[in-house]
Amino acid sequence: PIVSPPSTTTTTASKPPNQKKVSIKTRIGIDQHESLPFLLNYISNLHTNSNVTRFFIHARKVYTSGLNPAQNRFVPPLNYTRVYELCNTFPQCNFWLNGGIWDLKHARDIAFGDGVKFDCDGVGYIQDNNDPIKEKE
Repeated sequence: PIVSPPSTTTTTASKPPNQKKVSIKTRIGIDQHESLPFLLNYISNLHTNSNVTRFFIHARKVYTSGLNPAQNRFVPPLNYTRVYELCNTFPQCNFWLNGGIWDLKHARDIAFGDGVKFDCDGVGYIQDNNDPIKEKE
């Protein structure tokens, strides 16, 4: 099911002591809510009020009507730069890029080439036999 992120509401759940870490998988926008300030507010609320530090970010927005789930995986344009902006704004969090990555070579091109400089310590790296997944402590 598709759950719409709150635009101005605050998540109030907090992490009790000794509870396992929570991760969030979300997209960079929903319907007409696709601005950077909207996304920054959403991530800030989750991080500040619920102590979430691990985010899996699908680099596309989602349309809640007009597209089926399969179309939502391909039709909205990818925006990797938006994910990098999250990394720079929230260096204390781990952001794992999701969306449109077909293989390890493509992931490396996205992270280190094609005119986009990857400079976020907290993003997970795709794992193969020679490259362990790295994560900030």
